Amino acid sequence: MAPQRHVDRDNGMRRISSTTRWLAGIGVALVAAFSGFFAAKATSSASSTPSVNTPVATAPVTAPPVTDNGNGTGTGASTPTQPVQTSPPVTYPPQRHTRSGGS
Repeated sequence: MAPQRHVDRDNGMRRISSTTRWLAGIGVALVAAFSGFFAAKATSSASSTPSVNTPVATAPVTAPPVTDNGNGTGTGASTPTQPVQTSPPVTYPPQRHTRSGGS
């Protein structure tokens, strides 16, 4: 009866080893699949937004002529003022962080 115990023990150890091997393989496959998914998602969202903000060329904005009739209402017939031109806001590219030699 003693030899049968060894056989049962060896069969159980093979089943545990096989199960462990399958679970480890499935875990590695899931990690690879999720990392590929998140890498693709990060790449697609990063490519849709530019990394450097460059000003967009637009036509100059001018204000409509303002007339004043002297009473402060701005509805009289007077000579219009010069149009005011505004320029687009200046944007600077992001600066990379540099490590200091530090103390």
